[in-house]
Amino acid sequence: MFALVLLLPLRVFEIGNPDWRPLRWIHAVVVVTITLLAVWAIGGVPWLRHFAFPIAFILVAVPWVSPIEAPIVQGLMRLVAAVAAEAVNLCGIPAQLEGNLIRVSRGRVGVSEACSGVRALQTALMIGLLFGELKRFTVARRAALVAVAIALSVVANFFRTFFLVLLAARHGVSAVDRWHDFAGYSIVALVFVGTMTTAALLSGRQKSEVRDQKEEMKHRIWSLACPPKLRRRRVTSINICDRPVNGSWNRRINSDYEDKAPRRKPN
Repeated sequence: MFALVLLLPLRVFEIGNPDWRPLRWIHAVVVVTITLLAVWAIGGVPWLRHFAFPIAFILVAVPWVSPIEAPIVQGLMRLVAAVAAEAVNLCGIPAQLEGNLIRVSRGRVGVSEACSGVRALQTALMIGLLFGELKRFTVARRAALVAVAIALSVVANFFRTFFLVLLAARHGVSAVDRWHDFAGYSIVALVFVGTMTTAALLSGRQKSEVRDQKEEMKHRIWSLACPPKLRRRRVTSINICDRPVNGSWNRRINSDYEDKAPRRKPN
């Protein structure tokens, strides 16, 4: 009920401004915070540590705000167009760079916002964080894995633009439309496979840490199965239920001992 009351004003503003990204971030952060508080209330710190990453992982799906995304998009558009035009010229095909447009003999190929690679960059960030958590890497290894994923996405987007410009120069601009989506999906596949391979290589170098991770996982599983709050309640209930049983058992032992003990005759 508290969450609904807190999110109601946000929903009112979101209906009137559906494309305002700061509202999306506020909404996502509020939902994540409420969920983490609920998990902490149920299972304490062990549950909070275990479920913090999968709950906060939904933040990578929220679009970046414009002050952050716009400079990245503009920079990538110019950089990708310049590199692709230079690579096509090195292959012996005349290409002229006009801003974010590449003019070839059969038409012009534009590097738009969708072709800048910012979506591939966000996807690479998500894939790197995912494999870092699945492999239980340290912070340094996770940062290295994310950096490799981002580098793969940028390089793959360069080759994608180069391939489309080369295709337009040889077969016309109409051929670009047929191969545009396939080239975009190939970037995601390449980043996924490359990041997974890098994660496998990094995990192979930390075999000495496997035993410590297993012990930590056993402790975490026990903490999840019986969190401290529930553990205290269970121990209290066992003690309460155990008192009458222990009392009756002690009385029975004492009575049996008194019956079997030899009695002295009075002098």
